[in-house]
Amino acid sequence: MQGQLNGDRLRLLIVEDEGLWRDMLRLALSTQPRMEVTGTATSKDDLHAVCAASQPDVLLVDVRLDGDTQALAAVHAVKAEWPHIGIVVLAADSDREYLSTNPPPNTPGWSYIIRQSLSDATGLVRAIEAAAAGLVVLDPAILSGRNNAHGPRLGRLTPRQMDVLHLMAKGYSNAAIGRALVLEEKSVENHINAIFSQLVSGRDPSIHPRVRAVITYLQETQKLAAS
Repeated sequence: MQGQLNGDRLRLLIVEDEGLWRDMLRLALSTQPRMEVTGTATSKDDLHAVCAASQPDVLLVDVRLDGDTQALAAVHAVKAEWPHIGIVVLAADSDREYLSTNPPPNTPGWSYIIRQSLSDATGLVRAIEAAAAGLVVLDPAILSGRNNAHGPRLGRLTPRQMDVLHLMAKGYSNAAIGRALVLEEKSVENHINAIFSQLVSGRDPSIHPRVRAVITYLQETQKLAAS
């Protein structure tokens, strides 16, 4: 991701059809030192044109644009044309079914955030930065309901490794995980390497192992929730 590599501010495009919510997002995120809101769009129909014009690093999009449920199709089309763009999906609590009906593609740069869980900009900023860095991030409210469900591969992890993976899925950096769990950063790295050895097979260089681990976490907990 260019903004991540050279230290430039992240270019952010906000796609939201509710004027008040759109203005609130623009105001809150414009004050972030590493972010620049380069434009806004109000409809999935003008999404492609605005992306082409503003060339964002990250797309922050309401999942129910125009009152329908087809916005993700337009978002996936953008991602297919510009794979480097990070995607942050904003959804209502009732839209959690999108996690199963429209799972994230096995490509980097995807975050799913529930509006009602946003008490301040911190979690949203973390999700935006993680998407720009090519990671996959899930809303803490979703993860809190899944943290005790262990599929076959997740069952190989120790409780501490599950704690680390849980924070990885929230978009925490290694240093932030260490602070949250009161661990040295080297210990965090050791736990993450152990997680990779259990969950990441094949070592496909085209997919970040952190992404693959979080996707495995999502896939296994989805299967358990559906059973």
